[in-house]
This record gives sequence, C-alpha cells and structure tokens, in this order.
Amino acid sequence: MITHSNSHTFSSLTPGVEYCFLVSTQLKNGMQSKSVVIPAQTDPIPPEKIHISQVTSDSVSLSWDTPAGEVVGFSVSCSCDGMTVQEMTTHSNSHTFSCLTPGVEYCFLVSTQLKNGILSKSVMTSAYTTPVPPEKIQVSQVTSDSVSLSWDTPAGDVWGYSMSCSYGGKIFLETTTQSNSHTFSYLTPGVEYVFLVSTQLKNRILSKSAVISAHTKPIPPEKIHISQVTSDSMSLSWDTPAGDVWGYSMSCSYGGKTFQEMTTQSNSHTFSSLTPGVEYCFHVSTQLKNGIQSKSVVTSAHTNPNPPEKMQVSRVSTDSVSLIWDTPSSEWWGYSVSCSCDGEAVQEMTTHSNNHTFSSLTPGVEYCFCVSTQLENGVMSKSLMTSAHTKPIPPENVQVSQVTSDSVFLSWLTPAGVVGGYSVRCSCDGKIVQDMTTHSNNHTFSSLTPGVEYCFLVSTQLKNGILSKSVVTSAHTNHLKLHELGDLLLELEAVKLNGYLPGLSYFDTARGVGPIVEKLLFYLREKWMSVGSKYKDEFRMLDLGWVIIGEVCYQRTCKPDEVRLQYQLRKGSQVT
Repeated sequence: MITHSNSHTFSSLTPGVEYCFLVSTQLKNGMQSKSVVIPAQTDPIPPEKIHISQVTSDSVSLSWDTPAGEVVGFSVSCSCDGMTVQEMTTHSNSHTFSCLTPGVEYCFLVSTQLKNGILSKSVMTSAYTTPVPPEKIQVSQVTSDSVSLSWDTPAGDVWGYSMSCSYGGKIFLETTTQSNSHTFSYLTPGVEYVFLVSTQLKNRILSKSAVISAHTKPIPPEKIHISQVTSDSMSLSWDTPAGDVWGYSMSCSYGGKTFQEMTTQSNSHTFSSLTPGVEYCFHVSTQLKNGIQSKSVVTSAHTNPNPPEKMQVSRVSTDSVSLIWDTPSSEWWGYSVSCSCDGEAVQEMTTHSNNHTFSSLTPGVEYCFCVSTQLENGVMSKSLMTSAHTKPIPPENVQVSQVTSDSVFLSWLTPAGVVGGYSVRCSCDGKIVQDMTTHSNNHTFSSLTPGVEYCFLVSTQLKNGILSKSVVTSAHTNHLKLHELGDLLLELEAVKLNGYLPGLSYFDTARGVGPIVEKLLFYLREKWMSVGSKYKDEFRMLDLGWVIIGEVCYQRTCKPDEVRLQYQLRKGSQVT
C-alpha cells in the first residue's frame, strides 16, 4: 500500500509470526527508491481461561487454553510475597507447582512463549495452598455433659481452627477458636458425638477435617438406697439417671476383695449368698452399649446377724425370769434383750453373755422376752421371742379357823401380785380327797370323815393355770364318840364338884382315870399324857384329868392358862 504519512500500522496479522516489512520512497511518477527491509514479530497471545484445577497443602495445579497463533510453549512462575519461588517453561497447557508451603498465598504468572523466547503478556492468578489439618487430635477429658479436645499445631500458616460437634448426623454445635484445644459443653450424657476440627486461614480457607468421636459419660445412678436387708442378702434400688442408659454394672466387695460382679438392665438388684453380720461395699455404675461406664455410686451396709439359737427359759421365780440361748453361727458383738408386758417395754439392755436374768418383775404376770444378736455398729438380727409367767406368790397366813367332825374351814390372806384364784386340795394318807379352785380367800372342805387327820394345800393360781408353791397345813376332824365321851366326863365332873356323890373322887385316881384314857385314840392318849404331865409339874395339881380329857376330846388347844382357869372356875377357886 501507499501512504503519504511517514507511519503505518499493519493489522490483521497473525500473532507470534515474524514478518518482513519493506518501505520505499516513491515519486509522483511512480519511481521508487531501494526498499528498506525491517523484520518484526507479532506478539504472541497470552494463555486463555487460566484457572486453578487443584489445590493441596503443598501444591497448586494450573491449566489454561492454548491461544491462537504460533505457540512454542509457556513460561510459568510462582511467587510469594513478591519473591519468585519457582520458574520454568512448559510445552503443556497445564502445570503443577509442588513443594509449596501449606496455607500460603501464591501468585502464579503464565505467559505464551515463542521459539525466539519472546513472551506474551503474563496472565496472573493467585491461590492459597490448603492448610494442614490439625495433628494428633485427641480427647483429653470427658464428663457427663462435656468433651475436651486437644491437638498439635500443624505446619504452615495457621490463623485458627474451625470445629463442629454432631450427633446422629446433625450438627449440634459449630465454633471457631485460635487455641489448639477446646471443650464442648452442654452435651447430653451417655451420647456418642462426632467432632470435626479443621485448620483455618484468614480468608477462611479450611483444611481437611480431622475427625474424632467420643461418648459423653453416662450419669451415675441416682438416689441409690438399700431397700431390704436379711442375714444373707441385700437388695439395692436406684432411680434411672438422665441421658442414654443401656444397663448398670454392679459389684459387691468385702474386705477390699470383689465378691460378686454383674450387669443388669433393671434399676434394682438383690445380692444373695452373703455372709451374716458382715459389712459389704456396693458399687453401681450406669453403663452404655459400648461398655463405657459412669462413675460408681458407692454405698455400704451390714447383713443382719443371725438370731440367737435355741433360746429357752431356764428359771422362773415370783419376781425374776432367767433366759439362756446358744451363740449364733455368725459375727456378733453382743445381744439386745428386752422385756415387755401388755405391749409396753419394762426392761431393755445389752449384754455380752448368752444368758440374762430379768429381775424386779411383778409376780404372776406374763412377760414377753425378745433377744437379738447385735453388731458393734448397732445392727441387730431378727428378734427371737419367748414368753413366760412369773410365778404367783403363795397365799399368806393360811390357817384352820374352824373344825367339825366332817368339815374344816380354811382362810388366808391375798398375796401380792396378780391373782386369778386359788387351788385348794385336801389329802389323806397321801391321796387327794378333794381338789378344786376358788376365787375367794377362804374355803370349807365338807363331807370329811370324822376323827381323821387331813393335809390341806393352798396355792395361788393364775388364769392360765400356773400355780404358786403350795402352803401346807393339817387338821383333824372331830370324832363323834369323843364328843360324847367328853360330854359325859364333863357332866360327871360337874356332879362331883357339887359334893353330893363323894364316890366319884375315884375317877381322880390313876385307877379311875386309866380306863377312860384307854378309850382315847393313840395320838390323843399321847397328847393327854404330855399335857397332863406338864400341868402336873407346873401347877402341882393332881386332879386335872377331867379338865384335860374334856379339852382333849373336843380337840381344843390345851394352853396352860386356859386349863388352869377352867380348873379354878370349876373348883370355885379365886382366879389369879
């Protein structure tokens, strides 16, 4: 082309091609000078659609489209903070920069390059290498409602950490921290949580997540208590705690050694086959399906000791009861003994002996006695019970107050204590003649044989039939023939005293009295001889036979003063 200007632009050229330009001066008549030759290459087109195809913690991969024109290769460079880190030429339309520092922003320049080394304008892009995830993440502490995590700071630039807590596939908590530890709180007891921790850059780029899971601890059982205790078993129960619960782990120990160990899905359990009178320690923990257990709730208790064996009443008196028993076949420290009457405690005490006497009791009363084995801490066995009546007190001042030929009248004073009645018996020659019970404090035995000596036994009797010791007395029923003899002798004596029949003085002699005395029974004859000799020696009286025999015949008490009085009255003597 011809131009009148001293400059010209050739357009529509092919990029990256070497052109040769010839320029000649031209006259009006068309004549031209020699041509001046100027070679030149068009600039190559920069790479197109450059983009980052992959980023890792230590590499960045770039790719781009090949531009139009002649292209020999591409010049690629990587710089950080204005300093070139890597530079090279590639014939491919992609390149990966490796050995980079994690978490750092890099600037990448890509230029199209010709054979002669001419470069196109650079296309620039930047990218951060991915930060390294936290290292050695671990669960440092777990409670029933919190989980504490810790980790090592990774290599490379780190601004902070992004964390999340999920449960059942749903995110429960999300947070960010610049520390290399964190505690998730307000969690549900006994639940498995999944924790994700990522390294985070300032621009919020995150590393891959480090994943760890942990169960919060279950809550220990609540309000554990001992619901029942026997001599060989212990029953425990407790409330179900909050949170997930699969079951409970339980153990029973004695003297520091585990005696029983088991798992249950119930909130109660009975430990059996235990030793009586022993203190056991019980541990109960809430357990999850994976075997994780809560802290143990601990309680302790003594099994009941065995009760005393073969308790019996060994002795009973009017105011005391003695008990005796065998030592039980278990640990024991002593015995708790109590005495009650009509439901009210009368005496209560502790003894280390296997016998005890309750004294100062009321006669004729039924008492209930309880004996329990006792441990040093006061735990007691079941009570062994027995009852017994104190013996009633015998009747007091039993006396024969009236005697006839066929009856004897007895009377007595009411004794102290409880009295239900009296057992009265009459015997003769060792055989019971009459036996009966009365509620009165006197009794008349009738229909007896005249002139016979009877033995009378009177006992206080309780309502249940228990008798006191018998009070014994004896008496002779009067003899009818003796009465008649006595009457005859007294009449003869009265006639003799009048003085009209002096011949009756014959009976004052031994010969006259002898046949009369022989008519007496043997025991009366002996009595007459004893009493007569006594009065003869004491009063110097030789004619007392009538008085003595008359009194003897009537079974009266022959007191010296009474006989002397009778004699003086009959003689008309002055009474002294």
